[in-house]
Amino acid sequence: MLALRRVLGVRNPAHTLVKLLQPFDAPALRLASFTHPEYHASLSAYFTRYPQGGDVLLSRGTEGEPVANARRPAAIEWFADGVATTVVTGEGSAVAGLPVLPESRDAPTTTRWIAAAASGALPLPAAIVAQRDVILAARAAMMRRIAGERAAAP
Repeated sequence: MLALRRVLGVRNPAHTLVKLLQPFDAPALRLASFTHPEYHASLSAYFTRYPQGGDVLLSRGTEGEPVANARRPAAIEWFADGVATTVVTGEGSAVAGLPVLPESRDAPTTTRWIAAAASGALPLPAAIVAQRDVILAARAAMMRRIAGERAAAP
């Protein structure tokens, strides 16, 4: 189905179906996103009803893909054991104290900025730090839960 993406386009049933899949034998933390509000409702209902396979972080994306937005915090919901918790509200507009971002958004400029931020030469924007911290916290909580389940198993 993924091989047909170029033929079918970004928004197609296969694209949504892939968000529902958990391809690993062990529980995994998945990042899923939506672009249109109706997909938020249907994905939320699915992840609440079918919690098997690990945790899911759901947020609004761009063209259906998860993104790390340096300029604006994204609302993120964490689905764990079928329970949704809002872990980043995404409220407000631009993030205060935003580091200097490049004027141009072309690929070479963006690539250089990402490399500099990843190396620590430039500070990470607060919105990206929040998203990173949510991913790390969700993964750690999921791993603790899995370890507890394994310890409790006969």
